[in-house]
Amino acid sequence: REISQGVNTKDIGNTLCNLGYNYSNMKQYDKAVEYHTQALFVYREISQDADTEDIANTLFYLGVSYWYAKKYSKAEEAYQEAIAIYTNISATHEQAARSLYNLGRMYTNTKKYADAERSYLKALDIWRQLSQGADSVDIAKTLRSLGWCYCDAGMDRKAKETLTQALDITIKVDPENTVIVRIKSYLSTHSTDEPSQTSAHSEKQSSPQSAQ
Repeated sequence: REISQGVNTKDIGNTLCNLGYNYSNMKQYDKAVEYHTQALFVYREISQDADTEDIANTLFYLGVSYWYAKKYSKAEEAYQEAIAIYTNISATHEQAARSLYNLGRMYTNTKKYADAERSYLKALDIWRQLSQGADSVDIAKTLRSLGWCYCDAGMDRKAKETLTQALDITIKVDPENTVIVRIKSYLSTHSTDEPSQTSAHSEKQSSPQSAQ
């Protein structure tokens, strides 16, 4: 394919990416993948195969669309490529953290708990560096998801420790969040020695985190 001469090719890429985003919101995931793939081609043509943030962002959204379409291996590939570009741009790129967070949730959904743990911990490292030691909503959310991951994996001691941390931070930074009640309920009914009884606590594990 060739990009037409005399047009603003960056605008074409942006339009295609927006179309993909809109189709994803309408749950037409095959269409979303089609337009994001076209946008990726345009951005790569513009950059002459150099990595750019536009390419990384498009790969991020492609990962989201593949995840919703339950094409997990393709979603993983898109996210990993996006993460590599983001971290080349900045070691603490917040979109790298979001991509890692989404990977963690996808791995949890597909019961790849060790991979999920690694992804969440990498995301936490970035969020903590970005917050410079302060608590944040992103840190709280990632700890909650990591805690539920441990719960689903039957790692009850780690689940309780992590959810206790998550609860303390959530109360500080997001005190109106209804998940506080659920965490308190879980912690009050599970000792560190009890076997895991349910995976129903997952925090909307099927929904990827969008770019912000």
